[in-house]
Amino acid sequence: MAETENPFVPGARVVVSGRGAAGYREDFVLKVHKTGNFTLRSDPNQQYRPYGPGNFYSEWRGSPTGNGLWICRIWTDAIDVEIREAKAQAEHSKRWYGIRDRIIRLHPNSVSPTLARAIEDAFAVADSKARASSDPA
Repeated sequence: MAETENPFVPGARVVVSGRGAAGYREDFVLKVHKTGNFTLRSDPNQQYRPYGPGNFYSEWRGSPTGNGLWICRIWTDAIDVEIREAKAQAEHSKRWYGIRDRIIRLHPNSVSPTLARAIEDAFAVADSKARASSDPA
């Protein structure tokens, strides 16, 4: 396939993504219109406009005509990895917010000095990692 050839052909497997781990869904191209826009099986009334590589992106993308925040891309192995990473990040965030909520609800008198020290040490480690990652190499 030539680099400039539109890969959004009928039957092509695509991923439609929005925000977060739950924002990924599999779909298939239903029809390509004379204008070059295409529709998906899940919503034949919504057209997507294809954009080729270049100008900001290294891959083909489609965006909804009219209003919409969804992005449509050809499904690749890299998409599988991206979805797994997004799900892992969502699980991590969910776990963190659960821990944070439990800490917030603790009464200061119920926290032992050992637990307080452990929390402070954990924050010190997290702060040092954040500083190390933000320092220019």
